[in-house]
Amino acid sequence: MILRHDAIIERMKKGDIIIQPFNKEQLNPNSYDVRLGDNIIVEGNKMQIPDRGYRLFKGEFILAETLERTETYNLVPMVEGKSSIGRQGLFIHVTAGFGDVGFKGKWTLELFACQDILIKPGMRIAQLFWYTCEGTGPEYNGKYQNATGVEGAKL
Repeated sequence: MILRHDAIIERMKKGDIIIQPFNKEQLNPNSYDVRLGDNIIVEGNKMQIPDRGYRLFKGEFILAETLERTETYNLVPMVEGKSSIGRQGLFIHVTAGFGDVGFKGKWTLELFACQDILIKPGMRIAQLFWYTCEGTGPEYNGKYQNATGVEGAKL
């Protein structure tokens, strides 16, 4: 089951969901909007997005970070695009929308442009939502744990 507004707040009070920084204006009926951070990776090179923004051209693929850092316990976090971003032709993930119980860090987004689009730091670019889960097992402790910014592939 997906958590709704009040359940998200309740899980934050319990410590199952941590969002830093948190802004109640970004909380939706069943998700939380995350914003674009300052850093991207373009063709393997890490760079800061200029204040004027960065124009992705049709067919371009880059990696980007969320401004928010999250921690999730006892739930499965997921990231999806916002409809207003999708309607402009921007995918915010190619395959990696699935999070793991216990993940801590900033999310790396896989941005793919279907048409030219200007992105700017601080824009609401994606939304997180949480599934309840059953059973027990280990929490995530993989190679992307405690990500402090955009991360390239660690194969």
